[in-house]
Amino acid sequence: MHTNAGGESSLIAMNGDTIIMSSPIDEDALTYIDEDDLELAFTMNQNGDIVATSDENVKENINPLKFDNILDKMSAIQPISYTYKRPESVTRETKKYEKVHRGYSAQNVQSQFPDFVKTNHNGKLSVNLMSMNIALVEAVKELTARVKQLEARP
Repeated sequence: MHTNAGGESSLIAMNGDTIIMSSPIDEDALTYIDEDDLELAFTMNQNGDIVATSDENVKENINPLKFDNILDKMSAIQPISYTYKRPESVTRETKKYEKVHRGYSAQNVQSQFPDFVKTNHNGKLSVNLMSMNIALVEAVKELTARVKQLEARP
């Protein structure tokens, strides 16, 4: 980790699969680079936008995805708003625990899409939002097909 004269820190870390770079002065807050070919894997900027490399030129064995009962499964997912619990050990002032967030309950998602949920080293659950996006696109496609079918009726 490097700290500049302004007290801002930047970081470069490697774990065998990726190289992670973080810089407060860069537009991209985090940059993940595949260590095998030094290609950009994805970036996350300070607004929380995640941009992932998705170029077909780096992929093989490409197959369309299909989900069974996608509309029933997506209908069971309840988007929620929430605030984070403040741990007793946190004494500093921060707005993180006051801000209202929007998202999903990992337990709710896990009930419909178990492979979209992972458990971290502390036993907490995380949702793979890219997988949720893919499922949402498939649900929209199925609804669109149903609407067109209904509109085609005499």
